[in-house]
Amino acid sequence: MLAPSKEFVASLPYGKIPDRNDFTDLDADTRTKYWNIVFSETEKLAEALDKNLENKSFSTIDIMG
Repeated sequence: MLAPSKEFVASLPYGKIPDRNDFTDLDADTRTKYWNIVFSETEKLAEALDKNLENKSFSTIDIMG
């Protein structure tokens, strides 16, 4: 299972991954901006993972078990 680090999640706006509660807790404009920022950051995370997989470089991947 892959999961973002606590540090990554903490670096996101509101320190969390967007969820359904955002529809009641945030107005539409704020929610859209927030979700777009998180989408951009997760794209960077996915690109970093892809690069690690291509290079078979798993030293930065924390294996839990």
